[in-house]
Amino acid sequence: MITRWLKVFGLNGSLRVRFSQYGEDVILHKIFKNPVGFYIDVGAHHPFRQSNTAYLWCSGWNGINIDANPKSIEIFNQVRKADENIWAAIVSDEDAANKTHIDLICSDSRELDLGASVSETIASERNASRRISVPTKSLTQIVNGVKNKTIDYMNIDIEGVDFEAILGMSAWSKLPKVLSIETYQKNVRDILSSQVNQQLESFGYELKYHIGLTSIYVQSDFDSTH
Repeated sequence: MITRWLKVFGLNGSLRVRFSQYGEDVILHKIFKNPVGFYIDVGAHHPFRQSNTAYLWCSGWNGINIDANPKSIEIFNQVRKADENIWAAIVSDEDAANKTHIDLICSDSRELDLGASVSETIASERNASRRISVPTKSLTQIVNGVKNKTIDYMNIDIEGVDFEAILGMSAWSKLPKVLSIETYQKNVRDILSSQVNQQLESFGYELKYHIGLTSIYVQSDFDSTH
């Protein structure tokens, strides 16, 4: 663990390697002062490449990684062996109750396709046509399955169905302290008027950072030392 930690951090504790796409892990390094914690990574894709939880894992955290691509989960099972790695497409509570499987639409050329989506509209825009039948789960099922643990951080990046994933928050048994979610608005004003922001504000979250396509929300009573 010490060797792994030194690969990511300098001797003074400063982050010297970035894994995330836009530098989200640098922000998370500033937010979290506690040495260990628990994360849920929704649309995890890869243990390191463009990962918002890689630095947390390297510093001793553990958690749940969820992805609709079976190749992604194979890699997580090889690398993050102590984590719970789930092959599933995250859908709304209603869809999870009515559909056991859904099609993930991918490009024909890559097994690890960052642009793969269950959204027909997004798949069409990206000229994706290869379909994989994937089991479904809702975030309510995932969150309510976490027993005797606080969810310190949740990352949601599921290519166009991010809002649907958080619609069932009222049924969650616990809420993550910090939540990052992909948003497609071009400026903060539009983000603040978006459905995602309105939903998260109604559950006590405040938008603290926006970088690239990622908005990072923090619970209003968040204490970074606990």
